[in-house]
Amino acid sequence: MKRSMRWLGRAGVVSAGLALAAGSAAVPTPAAPSARSAPPAAARATAEPAPAPTGLSHTYDADTQTVTVTWDPKSPTDTATQYYAIAMCNGGELCFVLAGVAIHGTSYQYRQAPGRTNVMRVYAVNSAFQRTGSAFLTVTT
Repeated sequence: MKRSMRWLGRAGVVSAGLALAAGSAAVPTPAAPSARSAPPAAARATAEPAPAPTGLSHTYDADTQTVTVTWDPKSPTDTATQYYAIAMCNGGELCFVLAGVAIHGTSYQYRQAPGRTNVMRVYAVNSAFQRTGSAFLTVTT
């Protein structure tokens, strides 16, 4: 055990020495920001907030165990809303937005077993990725 620790210590010294000898060429430079990254803080701060979705309701098809959540269409004067996002909530203020679900319509479907209760929200998302949440919707099947 003592011998292997000594060898690891020497290997670290040699590695550090090689990095110093190679100069700045051995030091990796950070990658440029991805085009998919969020806009700068200044852009987020100046974006108009999207109005909260209204008129949430749901239906349940017991044969397919499918819940369909619907909400009112956005107003023709609403230029801020880019899409909608769905969030499942713990019954209070803590909600988890479903990743990869961007909705451009006015409904969302998911499966839920009979005898279950879910609390959810629909968020309107603007061009700066800011979310404005609807009222909570309790779905009981």
